[in-house]
Amino acid sequence: MTCQQTAGTQKIAVVATDTKHTTLSDSESLSVTVKSPPTVTGQVAARLLSSGRVELAFRPTGGSRILPTLRFYTPDTTKLTKWMMSSDVTGPAGTEKNRLLGKIHVKHIKTTSSYYVDICFLPAGASQRICPSKNNFFYKTATVDRWLYTGTVTFKPLRVSALSGESAQDGTADTQMQPVADGEANSVGTEGGLMTDEE
Repeated sequence: MTCQQTAGTQKIAVVATDTKHTTLSDSESLSVTVKSPPTVTGQVAARLLSSGRVELAFRPTGGSRILPTLRFYTPDTTKLTKWMMSSDVTGPAGTEKNRLLGKIHVKHIKTTSSYYVDICFLPAGASQRICPSKNNFFYKTATVDRWLYTGTVTFKPLRVSALSGESAQDGTADTQMQPVADGEANSVGTEGGLMTDEE
């Protein structure tokens, strides 16, 4: 038995039958309520490490930073304008503990005067990434180990039945971000302003 995906209440008629569809009971009506997932707001966080890599995280409004396993990015060794993505960001949203939030997307940009990392967020199930205001991370001049934050992103997360088993790891080789497949939310970014300190 399936129910509508949109939020709301619907009535379902239930009756017992045998394998030949002979009715064995009176029909009963059940009322099923489908809850709307909570809206999540948050910011992508980035900091420069002493190794020259950039570490990324997602921080829900009022919550702690969520660290996906694949969250490290090395701009100087990545092809310019090639989008890279983190592993899934899964975390709390409202009262639900297992919500698939999405993936952090980044790319290396060179202008006539500087280099920076363009930072966006692709909500789970969405086809377009959200590039918030203040999403440019100027890693060449950033202070080591100081977290900076993008503007706010707002979206509805997906519910997942179980966590994938990923855990926040330190900066080992297998925690590097992966390329975004051709055609997968691969639109051109636009300059969005400097990231800011924690607010």
